[in-house]
Amino acid sequence: MEQVLQRPDSFFENPKHKDFTPKKLQAFMETSTGGLIKVGKKVALNEALMSQKPKAPLFDHSLRIYFVPKDDVSGWISTWSKEKALSARKGN
Repeated sequence: MEQVLQRPDSFFENPKHKDFTPKKLQAFMETSTGGLIKVGKKVALNEALMSQKPKAPLFDHSLRIYFVPKDDVSGWISTWSKEKALSARKGN
């Protein structure tokens, strides 16, 4: 997570990004079945991708990681739809 969030100080000065620090975020990856898995802060991305279960595929040769402020996680997860995630892939 720290690698992805390496940004200039000006990025974090924007009020929209006040919660965008590793301590205040949780990371999720979409699974091959359309669900979500939580990715630990200290887990290397290649470890998450190499995991056999649950499987987190690449989309258009790219990795999708969703960074969500901890305060917003329950609301964000409640809006997640496996069906929408799977139907969105059909365009990939």
